Amino acid sequence: MTRMPRISGDGRGRQVAGVAGLGLAQAVAAALAALATREAFAALRLPWHDTPVWPVPVILLAGIAIAAFQWSEKLAAEALGQRYAAALRQQLFRHISGLSSSAVSRHRAGSLSLRFVGDLTAVRAWVSQGIARLLSAAVVLPCAIAVLYILQPLFGHLALALLLLSLAGLCLLGPGLETHHRRLRRQRARLAGDLAERLPKAPELKLLGRFNKEQELLTRRNRNLIHASLSRQRHAALLRAIPEIFRAGAAAGIILAALKYSLSGAETAGALAAVALMIRPLRHLAGIWDRRAAWQVARKRCQRVFASPQVAGPAPVTPPKTGKAWRKPPQVTFSGVSTSRLKNLDAVIPAGRKIGITGPNGAGKSSLLALVAGLEAPSRGRLLINRSRPTELPDRLRRNLLSLLNDRSPILAGSLRRALTMGLSPRPADTAIVRMAHRFELGDLLKRAGGLDGQISEGGRNLSSGEKKRVQLARAALSQRPLLLLDEPDEALDQAGRRQLRELIRTSPATVLMVTHDLTLLAACDEIWLLDKGRLVERGAPEQLPATKSWVARDFELDKSA
Repeated sequence: MTRMPRISGDGRGRQVAGVAGLGLAQAVAAALAALATREAFAALRLPWHDTPVWPVPVILLAGIAIAAFQWSEKLAAEALGQRYAAALRQQLFRHISGLSSSAVSRHRAGSLSLRFVGDLTAVRAWVSQGIARLLSAAVVLPCAIAVLYILQPLFGHLALALLLLSLAGLCLLGPGLETHHRRLRRQRARLAGDLAERLPKAPELKLLGRFNKEQELLTRRNRNLIHASLSRQRHAALLRAIPEIFRAGAAAGIILAALKYSLSGAETAGALAAVALMIRPLRHLAGIWDRRAAWQVARKRCQRVFASPQVAGPAPVTPPKTGKAWRKPPQVTFSGVSTSRLKNLDAVIPAGRKIGITGPNGAGKSSLLALVAGLEAPSRGRLLINRSRPTELPDRLRRNLLSLLNDRSPILAGSLRRALTMGLSPRPADTAIVRMAHRFELGDLLKRAGGLDGQISEGGRNLSSGEKKRVQLARAALSQRPLLLLDEPDEALDQAGRRQLRELIRTSPATVLMVTHDLTLLAACDEIWLLDKGRLVERGAPEQLPATKSWVARDFELDKSA
């Protein structure tokens, strides 16, 4: 199981020590300021010519030093938090990229986005504003108490008692915040998931007459979010009230003690200055509970992702060699392969063979391609590309071995050149890219976009469905991968696009596995497989099928009669 990165790992331990050191420097400066304040008030009764002036610059310099140390502490703590959040973000992305495609699809898009936005914000806040301030408070508060004991033991006893009561109150109320944060995060995740699902399709939902219902859902989600947020805020406000109660109680207690026991005004002023310096770290402690609760919820959510098993199987005994053998069309072998969708598949696809896969919806056709691509692992049996399991192939070798085209094939925001060559290394020359684009009749897109530097919007939203498919086919053709996996590649293509697809299948030397219901594309393959309820129920060459009375044969006959 992947573990969350350690906060002190990758050199961040030095930053943690630096933050603690800045807290200690603030404590020393605060102590000097409190002692100088006492001396300044003690000198008020002296004649002007006998008055020592050194407390004044000490107080001034101590204040400037405290401000500088606090500024430095904030910067160091923020850098620490950002570095840790970046490390966690990369760890999450790395782990999710190793999950099976079915495991990723089980997570809502909004929930996954919240992992990388809301949860990581909570993580960063805990490290930069939680741990850092906890370290600072752990240094400043004991030093302030020590100064009070130096000024007057009675003041020290009083402040220590009130401080312990305040800390007890924080520890008593603080843990309850986690429940509020859990509810708040749940409502945020639901709202984010609903919006991520509905916003891109808002015009179509309105066309279906769903506007009022979706508005009601959004109103309900917002109401629940507001309620959860206010509940958390009320609990957090109680915590933030504790430092103010401490300040009032400590100030009143010191003044009463000074009056009752006729203590000097200098000691009283110094004690009040020391108490004033304790308020900021106490306020930080109140806020720390809030950030810790958010961190605990975010950490558990991230750990749930890390607990998801990755698709990679056991490490191979002998790692596959990268050489000429992997630049040739591979052989694919299924030996008793079973998954939740497939049952006991036994077959051998010779190198360079073109296999058309068809069958009813839910028969396991896409699952078969995901297995060959290494995006899923068999629950039983063995699948080999040449002599290696797909999940055991190094990422670079697998990337250069196969090209997968399905409804999840990415078209990211960026240039048209990037969309046509994503994943290709080295990138083909622009002349080759343009030639391939024209081969798949993307000339109008090139003209409309203003050439290869033209911009494609997120998910290819400024492309038609057919243009998206042509871009993906052109990318597959440019890749010249020795293994092509095509899942419904004819979807949204017109007749001209289907002819180009047939030409690609016919002329490519690659081993091809293609899922389709198009009979003309099936006829262009060397062999047709019929899957039904997860089983390979029939296979044969296209010219052999009309002689049988099979499901595929009947479709061929219907196509001819049409």
